[in-house]
Amino acid sequence: MYGTYDRMPQAFLSEIGAADDTVGLPDIQAYNLTTGDISNCKPIDIVEPCTIARIGVLVTVATVVSTAPVIAVDRRVLYGSDVGRVVVDSITIPTATPAGSVVKADFDPVDLDVGDQLVAECLTQGVGSGGNYILFICLYHRAETTANQLEQSDSA
Repeated sequence: MYGTYDRMPQAFLSEIGAADDTVGLPDIQAYNLTTGDISNCKPIDIVEPCTIARIGVLVTVATVVSTAPVIAVDRRVLYGSDVGRVVVDSITIPTATPAGSVVKADFDPVDLDVGDQLVAECLTQGVGSGGNYILFICLYHRAETTANQLEQSDSA
């Protein structure tokens, strides 16, 4: 995609009560997260039909690591459930990345429906010292009628 839709960035936010949950600011993740779901990143709830075609990170602290971390964004098709969960795409953060850099991964667009969730997952743990980032997605809204969205209804 190029130039067709306005992309809207959306950062993964921290869970309420997480150590770095400061007035709702995006969650700063460390390069050396253990594999599995990123526990202090709140899933992104999809409340309007949209399409995702990019994930990325904004590096906030420069680092040099010997093993590059790989971060994925997964789609849950059943709210709050891992049944049918699939990886949308993943991103490898380079072993040497200066602060202020954005690393992104574009992929074939994936439609998301009302009631879906996006979950942040670490696939490969980074090995090295220092370094933080903010994980984000870019999406654009999709024109759909309420009748096409099983988890959406009009108020009486």
